[in-house]
Amino acid sequence: MKLRNIALFFFVLSILLLTIGCDEVPTKPDIDSPTDLMVTVVTEGRINLTWEYLKQTTGIRYVIGRKVGDGEWIDEYGESTGKSFVDDIPTNSYTVYSYKVKGVSADGETSSFFSEPVAYLSPLTAPTDLNIDQVAQNELKLSWKDNAIGETGYRIDRKIGDGKWTEGYKTVPANTTSFKDNFNDLFVSINYRVYAYAGTSITAKEEISFTPVYPKPTNPSIIQLSPTEVKFNWAYEQADRENIEGFEVYRKIGTTDWIPLTITNNQAEEVIDVPNHQVSTLAYRVRSYKDTYFSAFSDPVELHFNITPLGSLTLSDIGNKLHVDEDKAYIANDFNGISTIDLSNPINPRINANIQLPDRTTSIDKKGNLLVAGSFNGRISFIDLNDNSIFTQLETKNPVYDIKIIEQNDIVYLLIANGSAGLLVASYDKNDPTDPKVISRYNTYGSSQSIAAEGNNVYLGDGYGGVLKFDISDPSKPVKTGENNGLGNCIDLNLLGNNLYVSTGSTGMKVVDKNSLQLINYFDTPGYVIDSDVTNRYAFIADNQVGLYLVSITNDLNLYSLSLIPSEYKLTSVKTKGNYIYLLSESSLQIIQVSS
Repeated sequence: MKLRNIALFFFVLSILLLTIGCDEVPTKPDIDSPTDLMVTVVTEGRINLTWEYLKQTTGIRYVIGRKVGDGEWIDEYGESTGKSFVDDIPTNSYTVYSYKVKGVSADGETSSFFSEPVAYLSPLTAPTDLNIDQVAQNELKLSWKDNAIGETGYRIDRKIGDGKWTEGYKTVPANTTSFKDNFNDLFVSINYRVYAYAGTSITAKEEISFTPVYPKPTNPSIIQLSPTEVKFNWAYEQADRENIEGFEVYRKIGTTDWIPLTITNNQAEEVIDVPNHQVSTLAYRVRSYKDTYFSAFSDPVELHFNITPLGSLTLSDIGNKLHVDEDKAYIANDFNGISTIDLSNPINPRINANIQLPDRTTSIDKKGNLLVAGSFNGRISFIDLNDNSIFTQLETKNPVYDIKIIEQNDIVYLLIANGSAGLLVASYDKNDPTDPKVISRYNTYGSSQSIAAEGNNVYLGDGYGGVLKFDISDPSKPVKTGENNGLGNCIDLNLLGNNLYVSTGSTGMKVVDKNSLQLINYFDTPGYVIDSDVTNRYAFIADNQVGLYLVSITNDLNLYSLSLIPSEYKLTSVKTKGNYIYLLSESSLQIIQVSS
């Protein structure tokens, strides 16, 4: 009897639970969901959302839901009585705009389920920078840049050899940037397509092809062992070593091309290199090989060999020109006048003083305790460095872009690159510099930017007017003795030996014979060469869009880059002294040591 009652209890309970469960099952609405949603661009900043509704009833209206990027759905964003909806959104954005639509009866009592979402994905939302790495003998790593904000995820299509595409081969979540895939056959091409999707919409497909051979070496590293030696290391799975013959190591110096350095056996994991340049930027990479098949190269690693950044100093205004003398630097610091810098500790340079001047300081030179500074408004200030006082000034007509102080027979002369006014020569008594006077002018066709002098010969960088050569045996009557107006925008000059080194902006640095002014060779850079300095072996070239190039000039006919030190800021001037490079940018002074 007791067992019968228990059985009856559970029977009644199961009937009640079944009844409750049946009450909670949602019933299909009388109104169907809209289909075939589509988003098109009407004009910049406006899209049109359309859909189909095959069983439309009189008086039905549509409610539009919208989701912006990674935000939440707004289920009642808009409403329409027709089968379209216009929305004003950025149509050139990384943000994904998703939409869904449902039908609602005229009395509002009944509605359909929302449709499948559709999205507007601008061309910017497509993945970019698609890359493949073979990370193991039978494993590939696919990587890309995730540009979309608010995608549902990424889909990956795959094709092997001449076969057909497997569309939607894999799907990965939103914000993913890589995917690993396994394969069975070496030397058979594999193609992938990657694209973002949101709802039923997709971006353009980024495609890449790869033929697996052998895995590339990983974890490359480089250290300097001594002033003459470098060690380059890499890693390779031991199981994979048995499938290869060895490794091929490549080296690159500066911005020159990659060249083979050495070949090792399949158990090697390092190479000791003795570079043939004592100062350079060295880069190394390695690949595995067997017979005539090679893996991809490892990631390159780079080392500034015997080049050591030391200290730096932030400027209060734009650094225009730099003069280095013994353990001090003097900077033409735009509206902040002249900044004098203590260089006695190159790891920690510090400002000694700021000498305020009436307007923008553009040029500078020094002789003994006398500092002369030129300005954009044409004024030259004479400063006594004993007390940093301005004791006299000289007015010119145009911006003073460069000044050089020379001395002849106890008379001191200022050679002035005076913009469109050409070459100016001023003079003052060696023992009494309080009364300087302009004694000659030579008008040119360009805009004078730079001066170089040697004995009675003066060289003028005249902008697009080229390089002009003068005899100033009589400084009151300069005589032009040569010119070359086919060199480009000549904005800085340096003399060394028989050569004149000319910075020419977007056309690099030109090497010119100082006697004939004929072009010997040139070194081009990607940006704009604003200044340079030269020693017996090297040219230090300041490209204000890229950085500092160190170039070998031991052979005039074979100029090549040994190093590139990128700069975050626009460079304006470079000077060398001893084993130090002083690099001036618009916002800082940096000191770099070279050990040679």
